Amino acid sequence: MAVATWFINYAIETRPGTDASLGSKLLAGAQAGFTVGRFAGVILMRFIRPRIIFMVFLGAVIIFLAAATGARHNAGIGK
Repeated sequence: MAVATWFINYAIETRPGTDASLGSKLLAGAQAGFTVGRFAGVILMRFIRPRIIFMVFLGAVIIFLAAATGARHNAGIGK
C-alpha cells in the first residue's frame, strides 16, 4: 500500500494537471504492464532458456532504471 501512495504522490508532484484519480489509473496501468511482462516471461521460458530470459529482463530493468533516475514529468512516470 505504501509504494502505491508514493507513486501516486510522485505522479501528482511531477506531472502537471495530475490528480489522485489519474495517478491511481497510471499505477493500475503500470501494474497491468508488470503482469503482462510476468506472463510473457513464463511463456518465453518454454521456448528459450530461462537464464537468457532473465538476462534480457534484468538488462532492460537496468537500462530503464538508469534512464528514469533523473527523468521528470511524463518520462519519469513512463519508465
